[in-house]
Amino acid sequence: MRRLISVLTTAVAVVAATAGAWVPAANAAGGPNLSIGKAASASTVNGPYAAGNVNDGNQGSYWEGSGAFPQWARVDLGSGVSVDQVVLKLPTGWGARTQTLSIDGSADGTTFTTIVASAGRTFNPATGNTVTI
Repeated sequence: MRRLISVLTTAVAVVAATAGAWVPAANAAGGPNLSIGKAASASTVNGPYAAGNVNDGNQGSYWEGSGAFPQWARVDLGSGVSVDQVVLKLPTGWGARTQTLSIDGSADGTTFTTIVASAGRTFNPATGNTVTI
């Protein structure tokens, strides 16, 4: 059984609409980053801002989708695991913005269930441009 985490952007702020970027990392209550080195994919990719940037552990790199919203990025955790938080990080130099995000999960990579419903999440440089869901 494999477990995928998918983050879906259903709407984004104006600045993010041109960048369409964020970096998700699955963590277990402050534990290790479960996504590092796992397979990542995305609905679309813009230039060098590939899906692999989603979980490379570098807050300065990011995935950027192209085209209309919604966009999504997925990380295959490789097996069934309990995930109690997802930490999303934008580059620290970016300005404040609100992005509407949801978290979905799947045991088979085909059928996804909403784990956290779509809601606006505020990224603020004063708090490290990090959001924990």
